[in-house]
Amino acid sequence: MFYHYTLKGVVVNWDDIAEINWLPIGTRDVAIEKLRLEFALPNQPASTLKAWVHGRSVGHVLVNKKQANITVNSKKIGPDDTVEVHTYFDTSQTPLNTNKQSGNRAAYIQKQEKAIALKNKKSLQIKKVIGFIVSPIVIMILVFIIMLKTIQRRKLLQSARQQSGVTGDIVHIFDIPNDIGPALVSERIAKSVTNAKLIIATLLDLIARRKIAMTYDDIQKQDDITYSVLDETNLQPFELVFINMIFGKYRRAVVHAEFKQPESGVSNRIKKDISSFTKALKEAEKQASIIDHVLTNKIKSQQFFLTLALIISTIISTFLLGIFAYSTQAWSMWYVIFTEIIVVILVLIFSIKPAIFYKVPDGFQEKWQWDGFAKMLHDIAHLENKTVLDVQLWDKLLAYAIIFGEAKNVAKQMKVWSQKVDTDDSIIFVPIMLYGDDWSESLIYNIENDGAFHVDNNVNGDGGGFSAGSSGGAGGGSDGAF
Repeated sequence: MFYHYTLKGVVVNWDDIAEINWLPIGTRDVAIEKLRLEFALPNQPASTLKAWVHGRSVGHVLVNKKQANITVNSKKIGPDDTVEVHTYFDTSQTPLNTNKQSGNRAAYIQKQEKAIALKNKKSLQIKKVIGFIVSPIVIMILVFIIMLKTIQRRKLLQSARQQSGVTGDIVHIFDIPNDIGPALVSERIAKSVTNAKLIIATLLDLIARRKIAMTYDDIQKQDDITYSVLDETNLQPFELVFINMIFGKYRRAVVHAEFKQPESGVSNRIKKDISSFTKALKEAEKQASIIDHVLTNKIKSQQFFLTLALIISTIISTFLLGIFAYSTQAWSMWYVIFTEIIVVILVLIFSIKPAIFYKVPDGFQEKWQWDGFAKMLHDIAHLENKTVLDVQLWDKLLAYAIIFGEAKNVAKQMKVWSQKVDTDDSIIFVPIMLYGDDWSESLIYNIENDGAFHVDNNVNGDGGGFSAGSSGGAGGGSDGAF
């Protein structure tokens, strides 16, 4: 597309020169690719010809006295960019111009443009100092502090492990390190577990301890299994809360199918009392904690605020440098932005893992034993059955396997064992034989997706849509002369 302008009434003839201050390219809706602006005077050559072109995206400017023209080239002019031409030349080019003003204008124009150039230069220098020096230094200082604190944290953790004598490789542990219940163990070693898994693990543990009875005689499908309270003596406070949550005040028996029903009595009680159960768990953990909460919380807090400071600084830096790169056309700033982001991501990957400090030496030793127990559960299919069965874990094995995310793996192996050993003393083996090795996993799924924690996402709404027409927004550009 070509525009040809014949300028009228925009020239001012002064005593010494003729002046034009023109905005040929104003803001518009779209960018202009490969701009070439030619400004031609009527008479060649020009005895006097000076020109200044202002704009973010201006590329090459050529002033040719011999041909009496000015040429402006730019690869791209953005939608918000403008191009302003300020020029003066000898008055012999416009002798018939009636728009005359007295005074010598050339010196004033040169002084004005020099001030503009100086201001732009200072602004550019400030932006470059911020972009290439200040911003990277701030990011690097935070990166250095985070790296230093991470190394110190790891050294402190390693020292505590050495003092506790648990620096060796994790080995298989076949005995339950501390039979206080799988739900409490998850709190004790800070193992992240869903509420549904806490419920089923506690249920199976109490069944294995003969506190809850599970009746499945002459039952053809697992939905008909019945759970009832058998004995409440010597239960911990959180276990009593659990009993009340599942069986209610009057300890009514619960049928397996009720865990699938969102509005069943047991599902409603779980919704109502799950927070009390988890709170009781936390209270029980505090009474005999193996975690050094003071040190752990101090380090977590320090880690959180340093990470937050780094992320916020990176966002601010990216935003500012992006603006500077766009306004100054200093595209090398984009490399600074890219480098900062990559460095920050790598540092966060290196340092993001939270450190939990256990009490020395008992806490670290018990955690090491639980890690070994979890390793045994994970590798159980490859271990000698006799080695595992000799420690008489039986039904408790599956309850703890749920906490460590190995329920399906362990249940599958228990199904194999049930065909080889005497299972008269085992309550859980028979349901696995009858209903499959995913029996406990399906019960967890029922609570999470069908029962107590089920959320109805079928929400109807009447939102807006797209339509033809206009909302009255302005269109077109504002190119023109003044």
